[in-house]
Amino acid sequence: MKEPTTQTSEFFPPFELPRRQFRHHYTFEDAIRRYSCDQKKKVSYGYLNAIQSHLKGFVKYLTDNENKSFYSVRGNTLVQYRDFLWKELVEGREGSLGVKGQIERLRCVLRFFHYLYDEGILSYDLTRNLNWEDYYKTITQESKSLPPKLIEKIELTELDELKLKFLEYASGRGFSQGTVKWYKKGIEVFYDFIGSKDISTLVQVDKRIMWEFYGYVCNYKGERGNPASNGYKNRILVAVKWFFRFLLRFEILHDDPRVDWERFQEKGGLSFTCMNKKETITLLDAPLLSRERLKLRDKAILEMLYSTGLRSNELRSLDIEDIDYEQEMVHVRSPKGGAKYQRVIPIGKTALEYLGLYLKEERPRIDLEDSQALFLSFWGKRLRKDGILDIVKKYVFLCGLRKKITTHSLRVTCATDMLRKGADIRYVQEHLGHERLTSTQIYTRVSVKDLKRVHKRYHPR
Repeated sequence: MKEPTTQTSEFFPPFELPRRQFRHHYTFEDAIRRYSCDQKKKVSYGYLNAIQSHLKGFVKYLTDNENKSFYSVRGNTLVQYRDFLWKELVEGREGSLGVKGQIERLRCVLRFFHYLYDEGILSYDLTRNLNWEDYYKTITQESKSLPPKLIEKIELTELDELKLKFLEYASGRGFSQGTVKWYKKGIEVFYDFIGSKDISTLVQVDKRIMWEFYGYVCNYKGERGNPASNGYKNRILVAVKWFFRFLLRFEILHDDPRVDWERFQEKGGLSFTCMNKKETITLLDAPLLSRERLKLRDKAILEMLYSTGLRSNELRSLDIEDIDYEQEMVHVRSPKGGAKYQRVIPIGKTALEYLGLYLKEERPRIDLEDSQALFLSFWGKRLRKDGILDIVKKYVFLCGLRKKITTHSLRVTCATDMLRKGADIRYVQEHLGHERLTSTQIYTRVSVKDLKRVHKRYHPR
């Protein structure tokens, strides 16, 4: 008996699983938070911040146009937003995105809506018929023919000129960019204060005004409205002191209005980010267990942070020539505080070993744009300011460590382990590049805790 030869596919359509549907109504904040948690596993923390910034810009446009949720967005809404961004650029509005910024934002928005559809939050896919690659090429070409933006010439006041002269002087003295930035912030706070007093020249500033400024700094709040820390207040006072020292030295002022301000008491003690031995080993071994493209680079970075105790900015500023393999030393040419704090410190053999593997196997495969930089990004450039922090946070997340661990955690752990092993505190001070011994003494408190634990365990009473 012959079996029937009927093809069931002609009578029954292919089976499709039903898509997931969620009854929960997602607000703007809920949807972005869910998307960010998903992306956190795939992208760096720096790029995650860029994604959130792009989505917040898009949400602002929606709320300004009375769209209360993502459910009311249609394809023409995205086209209108695309035209809105281009119109802002053409008209030269303040805060308008450039062509590259527009392209990145639009791609980010499209990926976001595709994610909402895949997760079942939206029942329709807005990105299905939106192929904007040709549009990206068009605006890139048209942007080349746009007239340059007219830059209005701002007339500098006498106070502004004095501020610029001082900042130029501070840079010439060898202070780091971070220190100069703090000086600028301190002077601007001082200018805001005397502006509220209707003082237009520094000749009008006397000791009474300086004491009133001290009281103003005591109650100073930051840009977000939060009370400033004592360390922040001290930096403002130091900036103003240096500013008036400059004015008196070059005889711009003849009367000294400075007063003997008392420093604000800063909180002492060790940061809670110090790691124990198990956590340190887990974090240092994490890159080799991952599938990252530049895992040897990441391994070398973590080993060097722990071995040398360098700050993240000091590490990213290193060039290839700053490593002395024969003497096993590192020349720190861009330290905190400026060139006068340059130092030469030792580096461990384990860190040197993985650094050599990175230079031999991974670095040659990167298309170089900065051939002198020691550590490079995927695109061959020197790592950006928060690049090393992103790398550390990525592996902290992969390891599942619950502490708030940053690049400074490895620096704290390096100093703490050296002191626990019996290193003299002055050698640790030189190794870390501390100007004052009191900065290094903070790390000795861990040793005191160890002593207390040993005393409790072994003392008879």
